[in-house]
Amino acid sequence: MMTSLLLCILPPGVSADEYGSSDEDDDEYPSTIRLRTFNHLVFVIHGIGQHIDFRDGEFKSWNGETGIEGGNHAFRDMFRSMLETTFQDIPLALEMQSIEWHEDLHEPTGVDNIFDLICPEGASAIREFNKETFMDVLYYLSPRYGQLIVDSVTQQLNEKYRVFMDEHPGWDGKASIFAHSLGSMIAYDILTHKPGEVSNSGVRFPGLDFEVDNFFGVGSPVAVMILARGDLNIVDGTFTPGIKIPRCRRYFNVFHPIDPIAYRVEPLIKQEMHDKDPVQLMQDQNFGQLQEAWEGMTGPVHGFQYRHDYIMRRRKREQGMMEVAFAAASHSSYWMSDDVVLFTIMQLCQPVVDTLHRYMSARIPLPKLMRSIVELTPHTKVIMSATALVRDRCTGLSREQIVLIDKDRLYFLSRVGEVACRRKWRMKLTPTAKAVYGEDSFLMKIVPGEVAAVVPDSGTTPPSSNNSSTDVHLFKAPSTPVRNAWMEVINQTIVRAGSILAEELPSDNLPRFAQMMPWVCLFFRDNANLVELPSGKSIDYFNAVKAGFLKEKTPNGWYESWNERWLVLQEDHLSCYENSPKLDFVGQFPLRKTKAFCYEREYLIRVVARRGTAVEMRVQNQESFNRWLEIFEKIPTVEIIRHEDLLENSPSSVLIMTDHNNKGSFRGAPKAGEWLQTKIEGHQIALDDNDQEYVAFVIQVASSTTGTSVVQRRYSEFAKLHRQLRKMFPHEQVPALPGTRMWNKFEPNYLKQKAIALHGYLNEVCKRCANTRAQMLLLEFLELAPPSPSKEEKEASKEEKEEKVK
Repeated sequence: MMTSLLLCILPPGVSADEYGSSDEDDDEYPSTIRLRTFNHLVFVIHGIGQHIDFRDGEFKSWNGETGIEGGNHAFRDMFRSMLETTFQDIPLALEMQSIEWHEDLHEPTGVDNIFDLICPEGASAIREFNKETFMDVLYYLSPRYGQLIVDSVTQQLNEKYRVFMDEHPGWDGKASIFAHSLGSMIAYDILTHKPGEVSNSGVRFPGLDFEVDNFFGVGSPVAVMILARGDLNIVDGTFTPGIKIPRCRRYFNVFHPIDPIAYRVEPLIKQEMHDKDPVQLMQDQNFGQLQEAWEGMTGPVHGFQYRHDYIMRRRKREQGMMEVAFAAASHSSYWMSDDVVLFTIMQLCQPVVDTLHRYMSARIPLPKLMRSIVELTPHTKVIMSATALVRDRCTGLSREQIVLIDKDRLYFLSRVGEVACRRKWRMKLTPTAKAVYGEDSFLMKIVPGEVAAVVPDSGTTPPSSNNSSTDVHLFKAPSTPVRNAWMEVINQTIVRAGSILAEELPSDNLPRFAQMMPWVCLFFRDNANLVELPSGKSIDYFNAVKAGFLKEKTPNGWYESWNERWLVLQEDHLSCYENSPKLDFVGQFPLRKTKAFCYEREYLIRVVARRGTAVEMRVQNQESFNRWLEIFEKIPTVEIIRHEDLLENSPSSVLIMTDHNNKGSFRGAPKAGEWLQTKIEGHQIALDDNDQEYVAFVIQVASSTTGTSVVQRRYSEFAKLHRQLRKMFPHEQVPALPGTRMWNKFEPNYLKQKAIALHGYLNEVCKRCANTRAQMLLLEFLELAPPSPSKEEKEASKEEKEEKVK
């Protein structure tokens, strides 16, 4: 197992991004291990009851309310958060997808209508609860509906796995199942029956098309269901231990101590395990501490190679007389438990765990774990910077990020404010410019050439006199060696500043990589910026020859003062900034031996590495999409594969209305039978004509006649649509417009919740406007119809016609 993480000699043409490496290649137990990315796909299956939050494309909680509080969305977001904190040094590429089976059971069969017919008048709330929850257990135990549920879950698992593999060619990861309550019983039965096998109840199991690595059953009734179905060999009041073990590498049964639905499975496998306490789940620690604690708790016992039963911590308020009060709530506590998420990720990191186990077995201190990443600095040779909606693998939601690309990799940064710097001025270096000594050993003067101009940034004061000349800039270094180093590199750069195009420079003056790839040098000289920035802000400091802090002498009212400036020297420019950037990227993706799947209608780009790891981003518009294609075409290690549309059933193309599979039907305008689907994918921060920031919500629109398009709308445009609808319909028939606030409007979590709320609002508007006089108004809002002429335009047109008649 060690060879999957450590590598002493890299094969020819293979980079450290694809393989792990150590800092001490000849050492059997190196003190530092660089980890390569490893992939994992986890399917999450819900238990009894309605779970709208498990439907693909729905931004709703489990009970249908708009929002993502609790349940599946919050659970998957906990994985994202923990991977970014506790497991930040572990390069786990985790993809999570949901399986929803409750709707396939209740809606097509009509069982709920029959249930309503047989219900007496009393205790209606309890009977409604029984219909939505406990009846699921009875239905599953029946041959007819049990077959329907098994077929639904198996088909979804196989179909989603197939689509995932089609979208991630070369994927070498493992797949696991995380199932709750009755969902764990369904998964257990699927994993304990061979394809085509028929159970004692008459249910035929189609079988899975892939191998399962881990099976996590939480809040699981597997043990008690095995007992109730008569699957145990019981004679004269005693039973012969032994149950079917799921066909997977490891099976884990996690339960809360007061959960009335969950039971232990180990005593059914070996009866003596009844006296052996289940393993207590661990609390949040760093990865090395977790591994050391793990080794001490999960050693072999009674012939078990690993333990099956794991128990959550009981909180103080859940003890004594309050135990009964919290029993029901404990059955859903798994969706909000950091300990459960921590335990699950630890099992998914088995390749790393196996490597650390070698150290512990040899009683050697654990090594330092590091990702195979490259630091992002102003010296990075950035080709282009752009804004994109980047899909998160765990949650499936997209977040706006700044994406930078060089010839080797993509970098992802989260906030414009931390990356953009306020530039004071920018000086073009010509052969007549020079850097000379100042009056003392710490001072340096920058004298522009005769034709050079010092260009102040918009919103800044033009440079004034430092030394009786309006063009001279005077800087103070912290030491003489620092001053001399700056002067030397500036003057060397000036010597090479006579030529603009890289190919016109003598080859011996070019960096080695530029001699090998002249097109790269050309890109570096004039990199593209597609990020909308506040006035006076800039991110064009990349491709720096040298960068650092010096003090500049500048006028300050009636006197002059020394102000700290961040100076950036590039190939033919010298720039001065008020501040330096905070280049803490949230991720990076190597481009060696990758494929770029480009879907033009959706402006979607999915970059897939050789081993199937992928990053997916949706760019702003056609111009940005075309520019990305141009960049990828010039990188030899990237193969471009162009498509018009995404695969059917792709998680990236899910566009589902509030009612599952109920598309908004638009008849009569412009064509009978037309349907429409919308989905708000996220938000982008843009600038208006006055350089003021505003939020634009990104709407993906799918129509039966016009295909797929992307529209951006401000909140004020939603408000305008809402006012127009209230003029057409009674107020109570128009869905409520989500509110806004006057402060802290750009806070990321607030914007995410606002996008989700507007998504629900727009879906309701689509249903309300279908086949009504407001339909054209909605089509105009979504740019599916030309805007109606204003009152002034109508009057002008009328006057023009009257003039022609005369």
